[in-house]
Amino acid sequence: MIMSCDDKKRQFLKWFLQHHQLKDKESLWILHYLLNHDFLLSRIHFIQEASDYPNGLVMATEDMKDSDFYFYHQGKVSKNPEEAFQAIRCNWRDDYYIELRFPDVDAAYLYFDLFDQGQAEEEEIQATFKELMDEMRRDQEIKKVRTAIDQALEKNDFLTLEKLSARLKELKGGYNNAN
Repeated sequence: MIMSCDDKKRQFLKWFLQHHQLKDKESLWILHYLLNHDFLLSRIHFIQEASDYPNGLVMATEDMKDSDFYFYHQGKVSKNPEEAFQAIRCNWRDDYYIELRFPDVDAAYLYFDLFDQGQAEEEEIQATFKELMDEMRRDQEIKKVRTAIDQALEKNDFLTLEKLSARLKELKGGYNNAN
């Protein structure tokens, strides 16, 4: 039988609450609230870095010494779980991105098949595309500058040649695959 994503989230939350103790009792309230409201489960995404997302929540278990509760909302960061709880209750149509910090989190997410790359993956794809486009533009400009250098050499225009050489050097700066 194939489980829906919401069923996986529900199963994971039940397992998590049975096996881990959260630092903040308010975090526990939030997770119970999500677990008991089916319409919210589809709006919840378990991710690895909540600070990269709007409406991101970080919740840590007691055994995570370097972690606290954080709520990233409307460009601000809050350490108040009650504020997050109220935001979820009032803005239940919004997506929320939860980073749970506990030992072996990656293994648990893999086991429950919960990795949600979502926005971070999309932003990474956009950044890669932008880098590729920038590289293509730079390659085109290098070709144009080389053609202009050839023309300047044919005309013995050393002033233009000097300027174009400087531009070519600038374009190639930090560019490993110089043609």
